[in-house]
Amino acid sequence: MSKILIIESDFTKGNILGELLQLQGHEVTVAADENLLLPTAIQWLAKLPSPANGREPSVQVDPPAIPPSPAQPKPAMAGTFLAKLHGRKFLVKLSEVKVILAQGEFSEVVWGDQNERIKFRKPLKVWIKELANPPFIRVHRQAIINLHFLDYVSRNEAGKSQVHLQNFPRVLEVSQRKIAGLNRALKNWGKLF
Repeated sequence: MSKILIIESDFTKGNILGELLQLQGHEVTVAADENLLLPTAIQWLAKLPSPANGREPSVQVDPPAIPPSPAQPKPAMAGTFLAKLHGRKFLVKLSEVKVILAQGEFSEVVWGDQNERIKFRKPLKVWIKELANPPFIRVHRQAIINLHFLDYVSRNEAGKSQVHLQNFPRVLEVSQRKIAGLNRALKNWGKLF
């Protein structure tokens, strides 16, 4: 009997894989890690060797087909996320998040009246796929803003667009590539209210 450890970002999917392997006579342990970025492939189940005792599983299981990932849109992130700060764990409402800033391979989330900050090991391209658009929109390769906290958009001396957020001291530059998307989002944002 072979021992197999499954580490999956989705605990339910890991349990399903574990049940399929147990039906084939393998000893399985399932663990979940929400920081995994690559999904586990299922096709390898059919290629697993049969158990050492030589008996056939009582139920024949065909591995399910995996649909192509681009065809399935990812659901928007839930209304809260878990934050760990100063030894405390608490939920932060996405409606309170003002801005998410890139800092190397990390991202810094800023929320609340006190501009509380926390770092995540998650790039902005992952955040933007998970967050609802609108109100979250990427205005620069280093910033995602929440339109709920937008105070105004201006131009600096060089003619570049800048975003000013409510109760946030830093002025964020809007990149040339993102100006059209910001304008489109602002026009559609006004139609939502």
